[in-house]
Amino acid sequence: RRGAAEKMARSDLRAAGYNMSRLTKIQLQCLDLLDIDVIGLTEVWSTAANLDDYRGANRLLVGDPPTAGDPAGAVAARLSASAARALHSWDMVPGARNRAMWMQFATVRGPVVIVVAYVPPHYRKAPDQQTVLDAVSRFTTSWGTYPVIVIGDWNAQLVRHTDVSGRWVLRKDWTGMNSAQT
Repeated sequence: RRGAAEKMARSDLRAAGYNMSRLTKIQLQCLDLLDIDVIGLTEVWSTAANLDDYRGANRLLVGDPPTAGDPAGAVAARLSASAARALHSWDMVPGARNRAMWMQFATVRGPVVIVVAYVPPHYRKAPDQQTVLDAVSRFTTSWGTYPVIVIGDWNAQLVRHTDVSGRWVLRKDWTGMNSAQT
């Protein structure tokens, strides 16, 4: 999968991650308002495949479709117009199936690789957490001296039943999903 590989005019490449929990045209329009070149999207379900040309060529890169029984387990990336022009190539991370993709961009400082990964909850199996982490680790270390940025949803959480683990904690108590400032 190849792009135009026109070098980005700016010297910086801005990247972020966003857990989509399904992808819609309205979400893409909102993302276009941000001044971010590459937004790694996780849990895009199968809705991303219908939107891959919505914002123009190479503006939404959609990974392989989710596996049966795990509809949320897919990734995509939304690119700014300049990042779409700077895209050299992209594909799925070997061994991670539909859960991780990579992109290589041409910048004035040289090539930059960005990986978008979705590590599933512990009960998902096709592939499981460890398989995805191992595949991403092997892939990122294979690029030698190239800078590699990894964006993702790791399905990690702080240990439950603790009073405080920092200024901000994910849960006020183990039963709720509320954030709490301590």
